[in-house]
Amino acid sequence: MKNLDVILAAIGGAVAGVAVGLLFAPQKGSETRGMIAERVKNKCACLKIGKIEEFLKKKGLCECDKDVDGIVEQATAQVDG
Repeated sequence: MKNLDVILAAIGGAVAGVAVGLLFAPQKGSETRGMIAERVKNKCACLKIGKIEEFLKKKGLCECDKDVDGIVEQATAQVDG
C-alpha cells in the first residue's frame, strides 16, 4: 500500500508540474498548444518513416542510400493511400 501511495504522489507531482509550467509559460496558450501539436506530429512522422525503412531493409529493398528517400516516399504514399 505504501508503494502505491509513493507512485501516486509522484504521478500527481508530475501532472501538477506540467500544469504549472503551462500556466506560467511566456507565450500564449494557443502558441504552446500549436508547438506541442507540431512536436507530436513530427515525432509520429519520424516513427512512421523509421518503421517503413525497417520494413524495406527486411525485404532487401533498401540497398543504396541515394534511392532511400524516393522509396520511403513511395512506401508512405502506399501506406497512407
